[in-house]
Amino acid sequence: MKLPVNQIICGDNMEVMSTFPDNSIDTIITDAPYEISFMSKSWDGKGIAFSVKLWQEALRVAKPGCIMLIFGGTRTSHRLACAVEDAGWLIRDKICWIFASGFPKSLSISKAIDKAKGAYIKGKLSPNSRQSGASPSGCYGEGIQTKTIDKPQTDLAKLWDGWGIGLKPAYEDILVCMKPLDGTYAQNAEKHGVAGLNIDGSRIGTEEQLQGGSRQIGSDANIYGKITNIDDGYKQNPQGRFPANLILDEEAAELLDEQSGVSKSTDRIRHNNQSKFSGKGIYGKFQDKDTGGFADSGGSSRFFFCAKSSKRERNMGGCINAHPT
Repeated sequence: MKLPVNQIICGDNMEVMSTFPDNSIDTIITDAPYEISFMSKSWDGKGIAFSVKLWQEALRVAKPGCIMLIFGGTRTSHRLACAVEDAGWLIRDKICWIFASGFPKSLSISKAIDKAKGAYIKGKLSPNSRQSGASPSGCYGEGIQTKTIDKPQTDLAKLWDGWGIGLKPAYEDILVCMKPLDGTYAQNAEKHGVAGLNIDGSRIGTEEQLQGGSRQIGSDANIYGKITNIDDGYKQNPQGRFPANLILDEEAAELLDEQSGVSKSTDRIRHNNQSKFSGKGIYGKFQDKDTGGFADSGGSSRFFFCAKSSKRERNMGGCINAHPT
């Protein structure tokens, strides 16, 4: 079977995948249900993401070495990871996506007490209330402003005023999974055309002239033996920094830079002194080394990927992917 290209296929994922041949998919990226019954939607809470059979089918159609990225909720990503591992996938890493746009969803215990006692009086609409659930496409239904400023009525409600049940969401997990290799990475790349991650394609671009190169570590007395002139990847690269397993959105990046201020990465030789606890130190006497600094400056967010969507993307709206209903 020849797989369709640049085509959206609507249908049950298990039924659709069953039509795909073995070892035919290079990469899988999925925003699976978080299984938290979000806004009481029927598709989010059925255990779809925790189905070992689902991920086994994904494993079957994936090529050896295929990378699969799965977005998961903070409360349930541990069960998601277990199902994926039980299906035969390898968990290679986890990306932490930090964002500043999360909105608190917390029940007021004080309000709940007054409601239970029949004493609740609805207050005025809070100035920072938003249309909860609203989306450009309406896939989450029509949003309504519900956050109100309430005044506790009963003594017990007054005692519990200010207490809630949830924190402001500020990050999501992205599982980085891989189908086991067919031999080594080199052999897998030659045989299946799939291997590892496109590091250079994921670098953070910069206009600054980054410095760096190999570094020298170790000495004759080092317990690991003599190691010198190690090229560890910290070198000048016009494409930018090595990608990290933490990513920020633009708002989170701005908030981080406000607190960190401007700092500069050095490109100077760093001096490694002996341990003060022994004559030569438990790791031996370290020599001066070139740490391969980048000699750039800016806020701390420059160390992490900060996606900037195009104007066209920002105005597209709609749901990124459809969920089963």
